Amino acid sequence: MNSKDWLLAQEHPRSSTCFLLGRINSEKRLQQFSKYNDVVWLVDQEHLQPKLQLYSNIHVSPLESIDKEKLDEIIKLLIQVNPSAY
Repeated sequence: MNSKDWLLAQEHPRSSTCFLLGRINSEKRLQQFSKYNDVVWLVDQEHLQPKLQLYSNIHVSPLESIDKEKLDEIIKLLIQVNPSAY
């Protein structure tokens, strides 16, 4: 992944999970995340492009449906799956 393409990119070499926040407008960008086992993509429903092919490892969570408890649950689950990366 080229971090110059992103406003903020923090990668850990052993990570098998990933968080995305915000809109992604191209499949080429989504393909960059195919190396991860699980990707949680937090995006507002308005900017979720219906034409994008979502890979089986990408789990979309509309921002409108997320509250603090749900977000905490997602973070804890990803840490359990990938503890050495955090």
